[in-house]
Amino acid sequence: MTTEPTPDPAAPAAGSSNGAEAATPPVAPADAAKTPPPEPALPDTPEAALVSRAKAAFEAGDFRRAREHARGALASSDDAVRRAAEDVLARTRLDPVQAGLFLACLALFVGITYWFVLR
Repeated sequence: MTTEPTPDPAAPAAGSSNGAEAATPPVAPADAAKTPPPEPALPDTPEAALVSRAKAAFEAGDFRRAREHARGALASSDDAVRRAAEDVLARTRLDPVQAGLFLACLALFVGITYWFVLR
């Protein structure tokens, strides 16, 4: 015994075109919003080389070295180099919320230690 599939009533009939397919806008890929804008080209100066080294160190996870190189590039007279160095420093700066949570946890630890051990 063979059974034929039942057609979906919400689907348009074969061969008919109601224009709904043409009216839907194309969907942008999910990664499109995550891609950073292209970086401006930096001049060929020693400070720009420091920024390049700072970015490479940041990508490698060496944030101490990235901050050192970025601090050296802050003295540049070129605005693009200075902005790039400030960007690296901003990305490696301590988050104030993180510092506040650390201090709150430390205070809680000291309070609990005092209450149960030293009292």
